[in-house]
Amino acid sequence: MAHQVNTDALVQFAGSLEREELFTLARGRGFRIKATHDGLEYTPSPTGLLRKHGRFWLDRVCRRFNETRSFKVADYNDLNANASCALAIRTTFHIRRIGKAP
Repeated sequence: MAHQVNTDALVQFAGSLEREELFTLARGRGFRIKATHDGLEYTPSPTGLLRKHGRFWLDRVCRRFNETRSFKVADYNDLNANASCALAIRTTFHIRRIGKAP
């Protein structure tokens, strides 16, 4: 079972991933992450164009995850276009904390 996570924990964990390339769950698209005071910044590998994901939106993704425990990107499409990146970080969080894929 996946543990609950809040925005602060997700942002803090994302900061430890800044040197890694991560991949979205559904399409396997690479991106890099940067944790900021305001939330997260994603840089997709194919485009190199920075996308910001503020705490307001991360809160919504975290709440939905805590309610549903879903790792399916489609379950978050109504929240934010960057939810796929947040879920990739959430999955990595789960793997590194629990020791196995969800």
